[in-house]
Amino acid sequence: MTRRRLAVLALACVAACRAREAANPLPVPPYQEVRSGAIGRIDGRITFPPGVAPGDIVLWLDDVRAGKALPLARRYEIDHERGAFAPQVQGALVGGALLVRSLDATHFRVTFTSEGSDSVLAVVQETGVGQVVPTARPLVLEGMVLAASDERPASRAWIRVFDQPYFAQPDSAGRFTIDSVPAGVWRMRAWHPRLGEREARVGVDSSGLSFADVAY
Repeated sequence: MTRRRLAVLALACVAACRAREAANPLPVPPYQEVRSGAIGRIDGRITFPPGVAPGDIVLWLDDVRAGKALPLARRYEIDHERGAFAPQVQGALVGGALLVRSLDATHFRVTFTSEGSDSVLAVVQETGVGQVVPTARPLVLEGMVLAASDERPASRAWIRVFDQPYFAQPDSAGRFTIDSVPAGVWRMRAWHPRLGEREARVGVDSSGLSFADVAY
């Protein structure tokens, strides 16, 4: 067999292996709580175009699989007022409880779907001011969850569900903090429903404070 044919066969094998890996990705290991002295803090700032609400951006460290303890309190809220949701974007932990609250006097129905697969996770109906319906079903799995009003399809909200605690949302000036981060070089991701995703690399060591800037 000639060297050329051997090279072609080798390339074909590599391509086939990569195709199998793409079709059957390795499972993500579960997050583990560990105690480590080598931790730091990330302080950062995100810059965004005029007219963008910084509270509609969520940031997280993408590949942290071990670190600080998960909080015991995991209760989140979403309000429906004047046909709109508030907040429009929020981060939440897997296993949490979501309180859906109506501030309108009219009937409305909210459908929660897993964005990407469009599978329905929960349907909540409310009929009056002050009614609160608790549900845990939208927060069962890691990923992006879309909340949409059946009465006003243009009214939407997004919940980014995480299985680890290293996520944050910026304040009105675009500043954010992620604490108790294990030492290492991490990929930070930011997401906005209209502007999409941005990425940045940030290094954290045991000396303490690190800084990260993310720009849209």
